[in-house]
Amino acid sequence: MAKIVILGSGLAGLTAAMWLKNNSSHEITILEQSSGHGGRVRTVDIDGAYFDIGATVITPHLIHFVKKKLNVKIPTVDCTLDVVATQERIPLRFDLSDLPLKDLEKIGRTKLKRWLKIGEEAVSHLNHLKDKSALEYFDEISDMPPKVKAYLAAGFVAANVPIGSIEASALELLEYSHWFKYPKGGVGQIATRIVESFNSKGGIIEYNHKVESVKENESGVVIEGTDGSGKAFSLIADYVISNMGVKHSLGAIQGESGNLGNSKSKSAHIQPTMQPLQFHYLIDKVDDYKGRTGFVLYYPYDTAQEVNDYLEGIAAGKETIGGFYIHFPALIDPEASTTDKWPVSVWFPSQTNPSDEFVNRMQNYLEEQMSQYFIPDFKNRATLKRIYKPMDAIPYYNDPGFVSAVAPIVGYEVIEAKQTDRIFMTGSGVAKRFAPSTIQASMSGYKTARLIDLEIKFQHARGLRRLWLWLRLRRI
Repeated sequence: MAKIVILGSGLAGLTAAMWLKNNSSHEITILEQSSGHGGRVRTVDIDGAYFDIGATVITPHLIHFVKKKLNVKIPTVDCTLDVVATQERIPLRFDLSDLPLKDLEKIGRTKLKRWLKIGEEAVSHLNHLKDKSALEYFDEISDMPPKVKAYLAAGFVAANVPIGSIEASALELLEYSHWFKYPKGGVGQIATRIVESFNSKGGIIEYNHKVESVKENESGVVIEGTDGSGKAFSLIADYVISNMGVKHSLGAIQGESGNLGNSKSKSAHIQPTMQPLQFHYLIDKVDDYKGRTGFVLYYPYDTAQEVNDYLEGIAAGKETIGGFYIHFPALIDPEASTTDKWPVSVWFPSQTNPSDEFVNRMQNYLEEQMSQYFIPDFKNRATLKRIYKPMDAIPYYNDPGFVSAVAPIVGYEVIEAKQTDRIFMTGSGVAKRFAPSTIQASMSGYKTARLIDLEIKFQHARGLRRLWLWLRLRRI
């Protein structure tokens, strides 16, 4: 039995911890810097209403993955993500939640060039929707490759498309929607359910533990840091899995052995370009909402090129105001609020540290647009409760994998999962060459957990072989 310490309780870290707890006898401890769990899969309570501040809608595959691989069931409701990009409206809605998990795992190993080809195939299929309804078209399809279906179902065309040109082509469809799942009580319920199961099986989570140094030596891995009271702590583990942000992880891990030197060189070039700036409102229960769903990507433009120009401008550092994302879960989930007020979030793509003047302009713009197109007189009916700037909303925002739902993917180098013989990394920014998502984070945690389990078994088998050889030699 090995002692394994997991740094960070994001979705990848929780997946690794839960899988190891279910499939091994190892001692598993999670160290979490904050007072809560979930990383980017978090829900916060503001005056009895629930606001998601990381992931907001979930693909059916993640719910299936967590149930099948971790034996954790997440209660959900069905929802759609609506993309309003131009004047004409063409809906695309279909459910592929029964896609075999093994097919999805194969997709996780797909290289970038293949993803580009899949994306182009997906767009070619979608372009036929200009002449007929989505449901009619998909009823007729018999030859769409499974990977293309998975690509569409996972929402990559809708939001996190790997390459801008594919996103531009997809937006020429004028508008499209996808089936998603929304966990009852907020997306943070995914992490909470996993934690409850993990604790029930003897797993340990230490909150308010900030890790500052991770160093491998002859006896194992030494982890040092400070707890919530400012007191220093030091732990020794046989193995470590870091689910902290890529730059934070590589900054804490000492040494240059194994893949560490190469990873640190790659991470030096990683710079976040777009992050979500979130405005959280409370409003009396609404019966005059004009949107078709509570989850809307809104682009006030008429062409795909204008959308891409807007996003590329933000990526280049311009303080540009245009599209935003509306998150209104109370329309589909009664558990989104315990009071007579409903939570409404509006997210903008932003630089990591926007100016106060820019934030004020964003607020005025969104309130005017919301009043005109989605909720009449929103400016006077809604009460702003909190503004989450990028560094407030997402711990270690410099993780290269993260972009907001209305922003194109940020390019970055691949960081390998195995850094040294005893130190591993996991997360949506690890060993991924395309747009990260919650399912990619979970798959990363799952693969890293299996990798470290195999590593331990190999070392154990090698030790037994050495013992066997030693006994044989003693008989000679």
